[in-house]
Amino acid sequence: GNTTGRAVLDLLHEQTLKLSGHKQAYDICFFLAKSSYKPYLTMLETWIHNGIIDDPYGEFMVQENKDIIHHESSLEQEFNDKFWSRRYILQRNNTPILFQSSSDMILNTGKYLNAIRESAFDYNDDINIDMSTSILRIDKQLLMNNYKKLEYTIREKDLDETLEEAYKYSSEILLDLILNKYHLIERFQTLKHYFLIDKGDYIVQFMDSAEDELTKRARDIDENKIQSLLDVSLAITSDDQYKDDVRIKMFHYDLISMLERVLNIESSTNINETMEIKLTGLESFSLDYEVKWPISLVINRNCLTRYQMLFRFLFYIKYIERLLCNVWRAHKNGGRRRRRVRDRKQIITKPNGAAYLRHKMLHFVENLLYYMSFEVIESHWHTFEHNLKKVTNIDELLQYHLLFLDNCLRDCMLTSVHLLRHIHKIMATCVMFANAMDNVDDDDDYDSLPGAVVVSFNNNFTEQLRQLLDAISKEDGPVYGATGGGQQHTLTNIIHR
Repeated sequence: GNTTGRAVLDLLHEQTLKLSGHKQAYDICFFLAKSSYKPYLTMLETWIHNGIIDDPYGEFMVQENKDIIHHESSLEQEFNDKFWSRRYILQRNNTPILFQSSSDMILNTGKYLNAIRESAFDYNDDINIDMSTSILRIDKQLLMNNYKKLEYTIREKDLDETLEEAYKYSSEILLDLILNKYHLIERFQTLKHYFLIDKGDYIVQFMDSAEDELTKRARDIDENKIQSLLDVSLAITSDDQYKDDVRIKMFHYDLISMLERVLNIESSTNINETMEIKLTGLESFSLDYEVKWPISLVINRNCLTRYQMLFRFLFYIKYIERLLCNVWRAHKNGGRRRRRVRDRKQIITKPNGAAYLRHKMLHFVENLLYYMSFEVIESHWHTFEHNLKKVTNIDELLQYHLLFLDNCLRDCMLTSVHLLRHIHKIMATCVMFANAMDNVDDDDDYDSLPGAVVVSFNNNFTEQLRQLLDAISKEDGPVYGATGGGQQHTLTNIIHR
């Protein structure tokens, strides 16, 4: 009939199995199956040994999407994400029964070899990879010796052993290449330091120098000036070898809109010119990171977007903490300097006083930062570090990295637009209150702010905290899953305090 390709191979293989009790018929059928499988096994060997698809008739189980090519510095177009996940596609309809159980392993074996080749290694020449304890030297002859030739057999186990050896070999090479030659762990630490602000040193320096510029409307900001100020801050406060790869990124939409984009939610307010006019530099500012191949396989645009969401949230809350602290310092050094310590304590503890409200707001902001930095990010980072020690291939590494980021986003309330809106309202109230306090003359005290204004701010702030608590208690699913209950309890306690 018109049976071709995989269908022929499966038919002959099934007939060979059925005739195993009839020697003469079995021998004939086995010969036919072996002869028919030979071209396919040659294609398979070329793929698992060299990462090359030699398939003139489109019959192989792996297909190359030639529309997706690798660009060394193409993070903005997300080419590196697609290169890894979509350049090579498994064709189930071209996968013989004999390789159904090992098809994913076969796909990944060739993908790993391609990543090695794209990393400027000539796979057919000598390769030197520095290991943590020794140097693994691989030459062409050694590679060929390590691989058994693929031959047809009715015993899948025999083929699986050969395929597993090829997979293990290529995955170990690529993993060692990225972890050791390209220092991936150090790259992760750089991202943690700058994007997740594990130390506040450079942020303090940067805010001191860039605050005047960042308080402008986003469209009026001189981005070159901001980049220069960031470079100076990093140079003064850090000896990180990858700090020169940190760049600024000014978004033209706020964090809520960014989350809606990530979650593919239709925004109730379109990202338009009106939003851009209202957006300040502080709300627009984020970091970016220059990543080259093959590190961009792991630190891809998909992951960097998550880092940027966390950074924008942390950065803006740190700014509000700074704002509330500066208001206190300004008035402390002004008219209230003449007050006795006892009187200042009375002002701070006065239930309806402005100083008391500022203290309450600052207490919330500081505790929220502590929760995100230590209860969430640091906790998940330790788990991520533990997972890194047991990875055996790049796909596991990608999975653990994404899991770390997604857990941080979830427990920092950055997977729920509803919760983020509540937080945004609270932060906006803090900013308006700080600005109102900043307008009080230095020679006056907090009580010079009209009592009705203070009461209004206090009522709004308290009500917004209550609404946030209610919203957290009602959230489930993508925000607080099975592993998120502990963080939900901790966050609720912080807000109650």
